[in-house]
Amino acid sequence: MKKNLIELSSDDDAPSPDIKNVPTAAKWPAVTDLVYPPNGGYIGLKEQTEEIQSVIQAAITSFLSTILFRTGFPTGEETTLGIRKALYKCARTLNEIDIAARLQVDAKYSKHVGQSVRLILQWHHFVYDILYHRSRFALEAFVQIFAILRRTR
Repeated sequence: MKKNLIELSSDDDAPSPDIKNVPTAAKWPAVTDLVYPPNGGYIGLKEQTEEIQSVIQAAITSFLSTILFRTGFPTGEETTLGIRKALYKCARTLNEIDIAARLQVDAKYSKHVGQSVRLILQWHHFVYDILYHRSRFALEAFVQIFAILRRTR
């Protein structure tokens, strides 16, 4: 799947003119359905449809670019709003109109997809921290070994 970098603007909350005939909450197209784990918990990315995976992956990339180049250190509320905006904008940009409509209309659906994105972002941050500290430790060990080798010559 290709990753898309999608710009977010302040008018992303406005209803899209291309979203028409929004179904009622009782009957959404199957492509918008989330697959929940059998024992409860948060939804996983791999279990979702390709369309939902594409939207989530694009939203992660888009949200990270927003943090890196615009916001810096968003508050919890700004993060939640930013993730939801990114999901909606990415769904529209990827022409996943049913997913965009459901994100806009179904608060529970939007919350669950947003929580999934937040967990993925937290996992990426956790892995980054581990790799950073390991590489820092490896660099310090290399410097010490190099210093020892210099003294023995």
